[in-house]
Amino acid sequence: MLKRAQVIICTGVFIVGGFCQAQKSILIGDLKDKQTTQPIPYAHIIFTGTKYGTTANDKGRFLLEVDSTLLDENVRISCIGYQSKVLPSNELSNSVIYLTPMVEKLEQVVLYDHKDKEHSRTLNPFSGKQWVGLGNFSGGAYPSVLARYYPNDFKTDENVYLDEVTVYLNAPYKWETKFKLRVFSANNDLSPAEDLLRSNLVIQTHKSQRKIKISLAEYGIKVPENGFFIAVEHLFILENQYEEQLDLRVGDSLYHDVKTMRYGPIFRGVQEKPDASNAYYRSNQGWKSMNKLKLSGQGNTFKNGKSVSPAFKVKVVY
Repeated sequence: MLKRAQVIICTGVFIVGGFCQAQKSILIGDLKDKQTTQPIPYAHIIFTGTKYGTTANDKGRFLLEVDSTLLDENVRISCIGYQSKVLPSNELSNSVIYLTPMVEKLEQVVLYDHKDKEHSRTLNPFSGKQWVGLGNFSGGAYPSVLARYYPNDFKTDENVYLDEVTVYLNAPYKWETKFKLRVFSANNDLSPAEDLLRSNLVIQTHKSQRKIKISLAEYGIKVPENGFFIAVEHLFILENQYEEQLDLRVGDSLYHDVKTMRYGPIFRGVQEKPDASNAYYRSNQGWKSMNKLKLSGQGNTFKNGKSVSPAFKVKVVY
């Protein structure tokens, strides 16, 4: 049965014809460093059992509109450099949440001048492949991460360091957006492991920008034996919001022109062979291989059965 109705999906609440099916609660709070009491910007607040969440702003403040039935559900609060915290969502309202900085033995940062390096290599695995757009793999429900694996196949006795990453945007934007760049080591099964970039690296895009070159030279990241992942992380903040319309099926009914909130930027990706296993996305339940996704519908330019991965150009020096 086809229907035309004013259907709005925004922050997880479903409204048809102006009638809201569930009561809503608004959770507002602040995230601070337990040691310094300074705000923690761009941390994620995500439900552990439900696909829903948000990001704190640059001042560490968050606002989350939720179905009241979720107030007893747990949320995980996480940010690079801090111990994650899990607590019932009803403890978030009108409160200050303190996160404890991680205390860990960090490897010595190796400072180098790229001009002194005799050799460099550019990794460009997407050359000649078909472009696709990669947006919120959570459907706009919670912040997610898109990561691509690069093997350590450098035949040299010298240490190899990450020097530069180029991130490509799917289309020129009419507004500025922000995202996080992350670097991970790889587990023995070649899935993402721990952060190699130990601090938040928030990247600002500009109007009409198609690609962004990001220097990593100052971080002294040595390529691990198992290889590494380059990743981009969406931030669910006000300046990244945009509205998208699509068709939505609920049971036997199909609703047209459904409005849903999304968060930019949309990154460029490429189509891969169906058995490709070089890309992952992080859901609210952990890392998942992108070759297991079967996406179709409005706004997708690739077919079922195809695997996709983000398109990054990586420069290393040695």
